[in-house]
Amino acid sequence: MTQNGLPTNAGLGDHHSLAQVLMQAPVAMLLLRADGTVLAANQACAQLLGRDAATLHQLQLIELILPDHHVDTCQLLQELLAGRHPTLQHHTRWLHADGQPLDALLLASCLPGGDGQLLILQLIASGDAQLWRDRSRADTALSITENIPAGTYVIGISPMGSPRFTFVSDRWLNMLQIERDAVLADPSLAYSRFHPDDVDAFTRLQDEVIAARKPLAWEGRIVVNGETRWVSIESLPRDGLNGCTIWEGVMVDITRRQQALAELQQERSLLHTVLTHIDAHVYMKDRQGRYLYANPSTEKLLGTGQGSVQGRSDTDLLPPDVASAIRLVDQQVFRLGVPCRLEESLPDPAGGERVFLTEKLLHRQPGRGDCLIGFSTDITDLRRASQQLAASEEHFRLLAENSNDVVCRIADDGCFLWISPSLTTTLGWHPDEWIGRQAGELLLPSGADSPNPYSSSSNRTREQVLARDGSVHWVESLSNPYRNAQGQPVGRVLSFRLIDQQVAAEQQLQQLATTDPLTGVANRRQLESQIRQAVVRADRYAEPLSLILADVDHFKAINDGHGHQTGDQVLIAFCRRIRQQLRCSDVFGRWGGEEFLILLPQGSLSSAAALAEKLRQLIAASPFPQVGRVTASFGVAARIPHEPDHAWFQRVDSQLYAAKTAGRNRVHSG
Repeated sequence: MTQNGLPTNAGLGDHHSLAQVLMQAPVAMLLLRADGTVLAANQACAQLLGRDAATLHQLQLIELILPDHHVDTCQLLQELLAGRHPTLQHHTRWLHADGQPLDALLLASCLPGGDGQLLILQLIASGDAQLWRDRSRADTALSITENIPAGTYVIGISPMGSPRFTFVSDRWLNMLQIERDAVLADPSLAYSRFHPDDVDAFTRLQDEVIAARKPLAWEGRIVVNGETRWVSIESLPRDGLNGCTIWEGVMVDITRRQQALAELQQERSLLHTVLTHIDAHVYMKDRQGRYLYANPSTEKLLGTGQGSVQGRSDTDLLPPDVASAIRLVDQQVFRLGVPCRLEESLPDPAGGERVFLTEKLLHRQPGRGDCLIGFSTDITDLRRASQQLAASEEHFRLLAENSNDVVCRIADDGCFLWISPSLTTTLGWHPDEWIGRQAGELLLPSGADSPNPYSSSSNRTREQVLARDGSVHWVESLSNPYRNAQGQPVGRVLSFRLIDQQVAAEQQLQQLATTDPLTGVANRRQLESQIRQAVVRADRYAEPLSLILADVDHFKAINDGHGHQTGDQVLIAFCRRIRQQLRCSDVFGRWGGEEFLILLPQGSLSSAAALAEKLRQLIAASPFPQVGRVTASFGVAARIPHEPDHAWFQRVDSQLYAAKTAGRNRVHSG
């Protein structure tokens, strides 16, 4: 190991070799014993202090330092010898041979040896020391610059307005994806990264701050490798040489912040939209009962034609007795800090009063005053309807017993409590045969559309019902909560009617909507739907997926020569032959005209091509009635993982085109 260019295992007995090393050093150097005696000095040191090396060798260190620097320098060297510091940097005033003081930076290190310890001193004159410190500071600043999450730059603007970068950090170059040499030679490369919609705004701002010599602060977008990112740029001006202005700037990537702000703004906009358009009344109050916020529904309810209710209290807006009752509840929420749910009555501008179901809760805001948040829903009409329903229960029962629809009352546990007599004419059951039985025994599940007999809300569904003769029928049912005269839910009311003919008609329409009416195979819409589902599964489970596109060769000639009716029979027979060769999982349909598509889930390119060849031979092998031999061309393409559908379709269409161009009656795959 070496230290300052000298061997660290040198002892006092090796001072001659150390002196030789010192003599070769280009900087002023002294070699001292622990007692401060000069052991050796090189020529650079002799020139710096104005003494020859022989004279220096006879002196003590304190004879070379001005008296007022003796104590500090010697104390620091003693601490260095004691191992308290690995090295020493100290500004010291030395005594030149002509008696004049000499400012120099002292760099010292301790050298352990076999016979004692040595001190190696380097003397750097004040001018060189300043340069050394400046370089050290520059290196430190550059290190800091490259380790902060920002790019830095220095750009000079000549009196003629020409810009030129004089410094750019590595992080700045990486943010803009620009080579250092390129941007130093052509500063316009940096400006080319600005988003087209932001270039004019930045240019105007830059011209303004350059003319006014004021700091620049700007946020905008840059485009790097096709990706748009947000940056913040700040730059400060200072005077340069020859009338130039130096701008020292920093650029920070604020994309995540902008995205978060956009998301927050979107959430706020959504919340504002919801609060603006809902019928419920939402509001906030402070401890003094003043409204801090009220949505439009609340403003409309409480408004008196005097503008917004914000900053006003219920005492200003409502009759004294109503305001006092509301104030008591609000104070209780503030005092106890627990939510409160109650019914409130407010005067109706049209006369009478309206009833609201209200929930109030305390919202604590650290550093700000607590507030009360209220939610009120107008239940006046619901309350009236409930009362009317209870009053007309007997009338309802009479109607239910004489209706063609089957009406049932179901208990909370799902058991039938009452069924109208129309059950017998509809399904053959006597009402007594259903009473006491579970609804699930007779109302058959039919998928996601099945009702939940225990739900507390209204349900309109379709389901299947078991008739007494064992047949199954489709019914449309309506289920609602059943409430007693006190408005308490005590089960459900279910009514249903037979819709067998309607369901059959809808199924027929569905069949027509997804099936080619001539051939009976899937139509293009159904094919596209099946392909979308197969693509999702293939991507999820990394399964192969292939398409075969078939085209009947010279089909126009068949139509022209034998008539369209014969052409239709050829297409029907063509489809029949192909369907017999496919798996149940394969999807086959008419793509358009005389083109037919086969989707092969879990089908590789090789297996799909083999199937296409098999089908080609099958079609060509046996003549078709009235027209004789018919051939077909086939294009095959396997889907590349995550390939867009249109690209996949284009490839299989290209393969079919290649097969027809090459002479027809052949298979092309790729």
